[in-house]
Formats: sequence, structure tokens, C-alpha cells
Amino acid sequence: MSDVEGEPSKERLDRLLFAGLAGLSLAAVLQMADKQPEMDRLSGVALVCFAVALPFLVSSFLLEVARSSRVKGSGRRAFDLAGVLLALAGLALLFFHMHLVAGCAFLGSVVFCVVVVVGSLR
Repeated sequence: MSDVEGEPSKERLDRLLFAGLAGLSLAAVLQMADKQPEMDRLSGVALVCFAVALPFLVSSFLLEVARSSRVKGSGRRAFDLAGVLLALAGLALLFFHMHLVAGCAFLGSVVFCVVVVVGSLR
């Protein structure tokens, strides 16, 4: 199940990512429905991002569970990435809805983390 003793496998990490983001998306949608009778533009677009991301993330999770031993092709990777990016976009829009500085801080930290992760993978 893992490449090195005590470390989780790639498939397990993918499952955790997809399930976690799906849960976050669902929680955000439920909170938005409960708290805001009227949506402004940012929260409306965030809601659309979560609405599209949720089926992508759940499907990616189910594919990981059902076919984790298969090698992912470029189409499958793009499918997985679309769900992740849509969930991140929805989350970023919620931060911008709350406060401009919070949205900028979130985007800045996402960009920094992407640079660090991509740099460490090389």
C-alpha cells in the first residue's frame, strides 16, 4: 500500500484530497444556503464553482477507489485537476467575498505553495 514503510501511497493521498475537497465544497454550499438569502456576484460565482466541482471530485474519488491500480492517462489527470481547481476557485472567491486582503492572502499562499511543491518534485 505504500512505497516506504509508514508513508501513505499516492492512491490514498489522492482519495484523501478528493474526499476532503468534496466535503469542503458541500459544507460551503450548505453554509451559503443557510446564511445568505441573497447572493452577491462573488458568492454566486463561488456557488457555481462548488456546484461544478462537487461531481468532479466525487467521481475522481470513486474512480480512485474502484481503479486505483491503473495508471492515470492525461485525460483522467485533467479531469481530476478540473475538480481541484474549481474547488480552489470557489474557496478563493469566498475569501474575496469576505475581505479583499483575505482573498489576496489566500491566492498568494496558493501560488507560493504551488511553486514550492512543483520545485520539490523536480
